[in-house]
Amino acid sequence: MRRSLAELFDRCVELPPAARSGYLDVACADDATLRAEVERLLRADARAEGFMEHPPADTQQWREGADGAQPSRFGAWRVVRRLGAGGMGEVWLAERGDGEFEQRVAVKQVAWPTPGLLLRFRRERQILARLEHPSIARLIDGGVGEDGTPYLVMEYVEGMPITDHARERALDIPARLRLFLRVCEAVQFAHRNLVVHRDLKPSNILVDADGAPKLLDFGIAKVLDDTDAQAPTRTAARLLTPDYAAPEQVAGAAVTTATDVYALGVVLFELLTGVRPARDGAGEMKAPGAVVDAATRRALRGDLDRIVLTALASEPERRYSSVEALSSDLRSHLGGRPIAARSGAGYRFAKFARRHRYALAGALIAFAFCIGATLVSLHQAALAREQADRAEAARGFLAGVFEQAAPDENEGRPFTAQQLLEKGEARLADEAANASIAADMTGLIGSLYWNIGNYERATPLLEKAVALGENGGVAAEVRARNLVRLASSEAERSLYEPATTHVERALALAAGAGAPKDLSDARRLQVRVLTERGETARAESVARELLAGDIARLGEGAREVALDWALLAHALDELSRYDDSIAAERAALAIDRQRLGGRSTTVAADLNDLGFALSHKGDYVGAEQALREALDIKIERYGNDHRETLGARANLFMAIEKQGRYEEGLRGRVALLDDQRRVLGARHADEIARAQNMIGLDRIMLGRFAEAQAAFRESISTWSGIEGATEEARVGPLGNLALALQYGGDYASAEEALRETLAIDRRSYPADSEWLNQDRGYLGNLLRLRHRPAEALDELRAALAAVKGASRGADPVVALLHAQLAEAELDAGDAVKAQATASKALELARTALPAHNIGLANALFALARAELALERGAIAEPLLREALAVRSPLAPHDPRVLEIKVALARAIEARGADVEAAALRAELEPLLGASGSLYAADLRKRLAVR
Repeated sequence: MRRSLAELFDRCVELPPAARSGYLDVACADDATLRAEVERLLRADARAEGFMEHPPADTQQWREGADGAQPSRFGAWRVVRRLGAGGMGEVWLAERGDGEFEQRVAVKQVAWPTPGLLLRFRRERQILARLEHPSIARLIDGGVGEDGTPYLVMEYVEGMPITDHARERALDIPARLRLFLRVCEAVQFAHRNLVVHRDLKPSNILVDADGAPKLLDFGIAKVLDDTDAQAPTRTAARLLTPDYAAPEQVAGAAVTTATDVYALGVVLFELLTGVRPARDGAGEMKAPGAVVDAATRRALRGDLDRIVLTALASEPERRYSSVEALSSDLRSHLGGRPIAARSGAGYRFAKFARRHRYALAGALIAFAFCIGATLVSLHQAALAREQADRAEAARGFLAGVFEQAAPDENEGRPFTAQQLLEKGEARLADEAANASIAADMTGLIGSLYWNIGNYERATPLLEKAVALGENGGVAAEVRARNLVRLASSEAERSLYEPATTHVERALALAAGAGAPKDLSDARRLQVRVLTERGETARAESVARELLAGDIARLGEGAREVALDWALLAHALDELSRYDDSIAAERAALAIDRQRLGGRSTTVAADLNDLGFALSHKGDYVGAEQALREALDIKIERYGNDHRETLGARANLFMAIEKQGRYEEGLRGRVALLDDQRRVLGARHADEIARAQNMIGLDRIMLGRFAEAQAAFRESISTWSGIEGATEEARVGPLGNLALALQYGGDYASAEEALRETLAIDRRSYPADSEWLNQDRGYLGNLLRLRHRPAEALDELRAALAAVKGASRGADPVVALLHAQLAEAELDAGDAVKAQATASKALELARTALPAHNIGLANALFALARAELALERGAIAEPLLREALAVRSPLAPHDPRVLEIKVALARAIEARGADVEAAALRAELEPLLGASGSLYAADLRKRLAVR
């Protein structure tokens, strides 16, 4: 009801007054109550507009006869007590009064209208409705009171102003900064939605008992994309709080996101010092460190003084360019890194030295080329510390080296990651005084080589790191860590057997050493490997145990917990439990958005995974939306010509293709392949091979089978030229080549390619593997098309028995195998058995696949063929029409379209519609005659049956 009221009011105010009555006659129909509420709101709006032209001296005159009594209710909400007053009126605590459910809310009652007040009311409702963020109070309801006064119902936040919370909890400065960063995330989110708050102050930032901040009151927010020519830009009412207003706001100049940056600077000043900013005798803003005692001054002096003063600059252009820039400097300060608001080589070196003071003192790896400092040797570090401490310091120092953007050497140019790794690798050959550190650093450098795509140098180092652990003297947690690093690289190469062995050894070592982080990392990789191997039920069980343990150890908002949710989502997706998978993906995304903000690369990765999960459920529009957002973030963070951006483009085309937009997908993938060749070159030939394979699939769907075959052969050739690539990598394009050959009518070559595919499958996967048995199903179907029904039945029955043994239930592959078996039984002459098998196929397909998924057509067509064979054309026809609809994106000459239309012509004839059937026959005969394939000949024979 309330949504209808809001929608109707917004529509009516845009209509001329004379047209409103007629519109409401239709829109409200018989709902007199709804119409009365709309008209009451329209009257209040008209009075406000009249006021704007002739504002009275005393706004109290606006509501004649007002007695100031407390209202008893607002719509369904019963008033409990008055909470206070704000810029738009009074605020009341209320609770649900209709018995539907229990909920407490804050009701903001609009004050006696001032110029533009109802316009601001409508704007606030629109703003809040789109600002869905965990740190922004939600809009729940809205309406008009009996006296014509509008009101908003908002989430009630039981908390205290952020400054009071910090004082009462005696938060230290890092804790205050972390709390403030969460506020910045909410404001940054609003800015991304083109909304400026304009009244940020402690009383509008409440912190609840759990320490979570909530941003209140967008009542005077200015929508940046507001193009309403009728909206007044100035009114008699000045809606701001002077102590927190930016200079340009006080002066009545344009309000931008820089206005909120200034207000945040004031809040931060007060949060750190307990007082509001002030200026000295010369009119200069005092630094926070100048107004506190000596003990606090030391913590504020330097970075924090500079950050606050930059946010409080009088000129907007001298402030931080965005809230994100302010947040970035605060995070850098918390992490001991240089802030952007300060510069100078000496300053940056001092920050580096302070951040890595233990690593510098221990000098575990002599990277003098990065910082121009002399580090003590690895041998000296080994004498100075315990073995585990040295290893941890070495890892931290090395990771810190790669953060430096402008090292002192290399003629002032920044080192590339490749150069740093090469120097680190060379140094490792000279420094082997401590076995644990040598092993750990070898493994770390190997894994970093892997991360930048230099697999040739990565693999020998990872194997060497594991081998070093076999010689004794290496800590158990280091050995576990290196086994996980090696197993991760093996999993990415689909080498699941050695990956499993190495993960199991890592689990035992980490558990025995009492190293919870390394144990958690190993179990995380175990889940990934189990999922990829098809052991999804066990993967789910391990993932849930891991998730529960990490939440208990680290809390629900930890990075590791987000990773656990993502792994669980993958396992659930493989189990075809799509709703559960999507929920888990959203849990991971929510944690990472809270931790990192909305524009981080981690969030982009989460959106990518969510896009795939939505696609698997059949929500291709939602998938495209998530994948587009992921691509936008990667373009912003990496640029257009980065490997991550190119990968995100490829993923987006998947969602486009799933919607049947194959021409669009093909154009995009061809352009992407050109960019991949230009940017990636031979070093990432695996991605070139995958792109060629996807181009082939698009061409199959467009009926361009010869071109598809060429693309698949290019992909196979590319894989064959990659040093170290496993034969499993060729399975995808090789199996797809077989299908392209089959659809093109070359059955002999298709069978040869399929048998080669199966030979690789059998060497790579267990007997009950979904991938192996899906390819067996394709071979069985091809044997049926080649008129070898006995062989087809044997292959299909064996494949179905294998996957049933794995207890996969309603799985798309199980549904497909049933459909293929039904057609084989039908061609073997057993229509009754075929009808039962096909019915089971359709039942499984409707459970496992989303509506309108192209895969449904296999079961629909198999059942329709069986019903026709049993002379039940009335049952077959709707099945065939549905099958034709889901295959409608395919080309008209595609055999998967022709076979349905041939059967449909027979079903139409069975109900006596000879004219309609003749027209369909006339359409089919030239298409079938143009093909010289065996299947086209079979279809012509079926069409001849009357």
